[in-house]
Amino acid sequence: MPSSLVSTLCLILISGFLSLLTFNLQTAFNMNHGSYPEVNVHEVVHFGAVITLQHVSTTGGYLSSLNASYPKRPASSEQQLVAVAAARSDDTSWRIYNASMRSELVDQDDVQGMHHVSRDATVILRHVATHKFLHSHQEFAAPVTSGEGHWEVTAYGMRGFEGDANDDWVVEPLRGAVLTTATPFRLRHRLTGCYLASREGAQLPEWGFGLQEVTCTRDEAGGDLWIIDAI
Repeated sequence: MPSSLVSTLCLILISGFLSLLTFNLQTAFNMNHGSYPEVNVHEVVHFGAVITLQHVSTTGGYLSSLNASYPKRPASSEQQLVAVAAARSDDTSWRIYNASMRSELVDQDDVQGMHHVSRDATVILRHVATHKFLHSHQEFAAPVTSGEGHWEVTAYGMRGFEGDANDDWVVEPLRGAVLTTATPFRLRHRLTGCYLASREGAQLPEWGFGLQEVTCTRDEAGGDLWIIDAI
């Protein structure tokens, strides 16, 4: 073999080795400094965690509850308002519990669970700021969306209140056996079978501060996907 060809092959091998070494060193540096963009680690959601729920179909929309009530209109529960807000705030923080932990919540709010939230788990969501549970019932229609099959969603209860079965929701991830911060999921109301939903354009009137309506629906038109935006 000609010496020139040997020299060329050696240069190629040395160049490849140096490139690989440089890549490995850069990878180690990025991992140590938290700047490695290729790794996408998603946090598993555990019972007792404070979470923020983002509506998948709404740009920057978060499940929220305000210290304000539905007005005295025909067929209103007059319970606390639940809506989709444009940005995260104290009003968009919820604590997720296993429904079996309900009796433990009478005297405290920060009950922690060691177990992750799995597919088909029955959960309750307590609003951190007002201590009320995410709640729905079929006695009252949604305030804006017309037609049958859209029911009012409220926050109901108080500190020291155990709640009831109208606060129970079943977690239905689109994929996987456990709920993570990357998993789109549905929340099905256990008693009625409707799904927590919202849609852009369904704005509450002045009494609802112009926020986007949240309903519980069996309508298959969509709008019922959520994702854990923050823990």
